Amino acid sequence: MLSRSASAAFRSTVKTNTSVVRSCKVILSQRFNSSSTQDETVKKSKRGKKASKPFYDVYSQFVSSNKINEDGMFIHEQPTEADFVNSALAAHLKKINQEKEASIEERLRALAESNNVPFEELVEKFNAKVGEKELKIQSEHDAIINKVNSFTKMLSTFPSTGVSGIISEMLNSLLPLADTISESEAFKYVYKIDPKFATSFSNLIRTNPTQELVDTLVSDFQNGPISRISNKQYDELKSLLSESESSTETLEATESGPIDGQSVLETIFSNLNNYENINNSPLLKLIETIDNEFATLLKSYEVIDPSNEEELNAKYQEILDYCSNRESKIFQSFEDSSSENFQILKRVLEQPLPIDLSELYEVFEFYPDYFTSSLFKNIQEVDPKFGELLVELETLPEGEALDKKNDEIDAYLSNDNTPIYIAMNDINSESYKNLRSSLDAEWKIIESTVTPDKLVEYLIHNGLESDGFKLIERIDPTFTEIVSKLYNEQNEEESMKLYGQLQDYLSEPNAIANALSDKESINYKLLSDYVFQEAKEEIEAAEEIEEAVESVQNESSVNSIADQLAELKNEDQSKLPEDVAKMNEAYDLTIEIIDELENEIKTNTFIAPSRKISESMDKLLGFQPDAQQVESAQALKGKALPKQTDEVLELAVNIIMKDGKKETARKHLNRALYLLFLETRENPVNKLKEALDLVAPIVVTKTVKTGFAKNFTVPVPLTQRQRNRMALLWILKSSDSKASNDFSVRLCDEILHVLSGKSSLMDKRVLSHKLAIANRSYLSI
Repeated sequence: MLSRSASAAFRSTVKTNTSVVRSCKVILSQRFNSSSTQDETVKKSKRGKKASKPFYDVYSQFVSSNKINEDGMFIHEQPTEADFVNSALAAHLKKINQEKEASIEERLRALAESNNVPFEELVEKFNAKVGEKELKIQSEHDAIINKVNSFTKMLSTFPSTGVSGIISEMLNSLLPLADTISESEAFKYVYKIDPKFATSFSNLIRTNPTQELVDTLVSDFQNGPISRISNKQYDELKSLLSESESSTETLEATESGPIDGQSVLETIFSNLNNYENINNSPLLKLIETIDNEFATLLKSYEVIDPSNEEELNAKYQEILDYCSNRESKIFQSFEDSSSENFQILKRVLEQPLPIDLSELYEVFEFYPDYFTSSLFKNIQEVDPKFGELLVELETLPEGEALDKKNDEIDAYLSNDNTPIYIAMNDINSESYKNLRSSLDAEWKIIESTVTPDKLVEYLIHNGLESDGFKLIERIDPTFTEIVSKLYNEQNEEESMKLYGQLQDYLSEPNAIANALSDKESINYKLLSDYVFQEAKEEIEAAEEIEEAVESVQNESSVNSIADQLAELKNEDQSKLPEDVAKMNEAYDLTIEIIDELENEIKTNTFIAPSRKISESMDKLLGFQPDAQQVESAQALKGKALPKQTDEVLELAVNIIMKDGKKETARKHLNRALYLLFLETRENPVNKLKEALDLVAPIVVTKTVKTGFAKNFTVPVPLTQRQRNRMALLWILKSSDSKASNDFSVRLCDEILHVLSGKSSLMDKRVLSHKLAIANRSYLSI
C-alpha cells in the first residue's frame, strides 16, 4: 500500500504525463488538419510570399532533419545551453529581467533621495537582504524535502497488507485526527487490545517522527497482542477506521459515522421549532409515515402546558429514550444512510423554513417609516388586508386598543386560508418565494448600512482611543459622551439606564442621525470604513513602503566587518607574541558573546551569557577586584541567594508544555513576553501577572455529595497558585480562537485583550463570582 505522500506524488506524475499527451495530440491534430486550410492561406497570402508546402513535403523535411536510431525511433536530443541563449524565450526573460532591475533601481533611488541615504549603500543593503532571503528559503525548502524523504523512507519499513498492514491503515485513517486521536473509536478499540502499541502509535503521529519512534512502534507491534488479533477483530478495526476517515459534524456525516439519539432528536426539534403548529410541518408528516409511535410522542409533548416543567422534562426524557433505541424505526432511518427513508428525511430537512413574523418586524424596525420599504410594498401586493392591519397598528397609541389590534393580527395570521399565511408558510408557493427574496434583499441592505447601533458596537469593541471614536466625537459630541459613560460603567443597572438614555437621544433629531442619513457624504463613507473595516489598498501600500524605508534605515551593513573578523579568528596565533595572542583570545570571546546576543535577540529568546565564558574573559583580561568590590562580595556571602526562577513563569511553562518539551514551551513563552514588551514598553512579567490577576476568579463552586438524593453546590476560595493556574488555562484556551498561526502571537494578543478589558474572559470571571454568590447559603463558617 502506498503512503499518502507517495500516492499523491504518483497521481501528480500521472496527471502531468496525461497533460503532456493531450498537448501532443492537439499539436498533431493541428498539423494534420493544416492541409485542409492551405487553399484559403494561399488566397489570403500577399504577392511575393511562398505558399505553404503540402503535408507530405513537410513530413519528409521533418524526417530528414531528425536523427533515427537502429530501431527506427527518433532520437530526441536535449537542447544545449547555447540553444537556450539563442532562443526567443531567453530573449523574453532577459527583457523582463531588465525591466525588473530598472524598476528596482528607480524605487531605490526614490528611497535614497527621500531619506538622504547614499544610493550605493542602499543597493548593497538591498542585495545583501535578497541574498539572505534566498539562502533562508533554500534552506527551509531543503529541510522540508529531507523531512518528507526521511518520513517516507521510515514508513516504507511498515507492512502494508493483511493483519500485518494495520500500521499503514491506521496511519492513513488516523493521521488527520492526530490532535483528537484519543476520541477516535478506532484508537480506543486498539488501546483495549494493546495499550503499549496504542501509546507508541499516538506518540509517533503527535510529534515529529524520528527513527527511534518508528523502531519502537514496529517493536511493540511485533511483540504485542496487536500482531496476533483474530480475523473478526481485524474486520471490526477496519470498520472503525473507515468510519473515522469519513466522519464530519454535518448531517451528511451520518451517512458513514455513528449517530446517537440525542443528535437525532436535536435535528428534529430544530426543524419543528420553526413552525407555529408542528402538525403543519412536512417533517412531522413524514415521521408519521416512518414511525407513527414516535410522531404520537412528539404531538403529546406539544400539548403539555409550558409552565409544567416537571411533566415537560418527563415527556422529553421519554422521547429521548425512544429515539435512542436502536430498534426503533426513527433511529434506523437516520442510521442507515443507504435507506430510502434517510434520503427522504435529508431532502425534507434541507427544505427552506417558514418565515417568522419576527423576521418581518426586525426589518420594519430598521426604517423610520417602514411603509416606504420594498418589503411592506410586497406584503401589500400579497395580502392588502394584512397591510391595512399593519397601518392601523402603527397609528394606535399604547393601551387597550393597541393590544386588541395585536390580538386581531395574531388571529388573522393563524388562519391558514389567508394569503399572508400561505406566503409565510407554504414554501412551494410563488408568494413565499417572492416574500423570501424581498426579505433577503432587505437584510443585505441592513447589513451594509451604518446605523447608530453599529456605531455603539464599534465604539464598545474598539475603545475610546480609536480613530473612529475621534471622528464620531467631531460629528456629535453628545452621542460620544453618552457612549463614553456606557463604556466606563461597571454597574449593570446603571448601564441599562445609560442605554435607555442613549435610545432616547437617538429617537430625536441629532447630528449623528443627520450624518448617517446622507450616504453620499464624506462623513458617512468614513464611518462606513471604520465600522466595516474596509482596508484600502493605497493605505496598505503606503504602510509597506514606510516599513521598507524603516527597515533599510535600521539595517547596518556589517558584511565586510564580519569577513575581516572571520579571517582574524582563523589567524595562526602561534606566530604571535604571547600577550598579543592572549588579547586576541579575549577579543574572540567578546565577539562570540556579541554573536550569541544577536542570535538570541533575533529569535526573541534572550539568555544571559554563560558564567563560564564570563569567568574566562575576566581571567584573560586580568581582572582584579578593588577593595570595595571585595568587601561587597564578603557581605553577600552569608545571605541566601534569590530565587533563580519565577514561580508564575515556571507554572506557565509547565501548562504550555506538551509531550515533555519544556524548552520549546519556554521559548514560546519568552517570545510572547518579548512581543508584550514591544507593545507596552513595560516589564512583561509584571504585565503577565497583572493580566492573570484580572482574569483569575477569587472563588469557584464545588458540588458536594450528601449521600442522599440531592447534592448541593458550595463556594470554595482559591489559593494564589490555583488562581494563576485557572487564569492561564482560560487565557490559553481563549487564545486558540485568534487568527494568527503563531502560538506566541496569539498568546500575546490575548494578554493584551485582558489588560485592555476587552477580553470575554472578564465576563467568565464575573459569572464564576455570581454563581458563588448565588450559592452562598450553603457556606458553613
